[in-house]
Amino acid sequence: MEGNYDRGTYLRKLAKNKGYTQARLGDEIGRSATQVGNNMREHKLFKLEAYIKLANVLDVSIDSLIYGGKKRVTKLGTFAKMPISKINIDKLPEQPDSLGKYLLDYVIEIDDLEKLLYFLKKDVFFYYHYIIILV
Repeated sequence: MEGNYDRGTYLRKLAKNKGYTQARLGDEIGRSATQVGNNMREHKLFKLEAYIKLANVLDVSIDSLIYGGKKRVTKLGTFAKMPISKINIDKLPEQPDSLGKYLLDYVIEIDDLEKLLYFLKKDVFFYYHYIIILV
């Protein structure tokens, strides 16, 4: 469930969609229903440890919990989505980016074979952590 929510609203929607009450969610992460409710109303923030537990219970990334379902945008991700005609290899952003992703990760996510082949020809993938077999 991606969205453009504030953090508390996103947490409420996730919990509701997964069938969790505040009390049950609190039990799952070792917090009280009041603490969960305060977090959902954004009166208080949990410590990172609780967000890790929440992410596991709700089956989402910690990033999405903290950013209210919004996908974080990085320079490298934006670079990967550029049309080939506008790509300047000399301006390739640093890899990995702040999300720990490489250019290859983004190209695979957007499922663009033409761009994958383009970057392979330009020998842009400096960090290979996948084995690519093109058949």
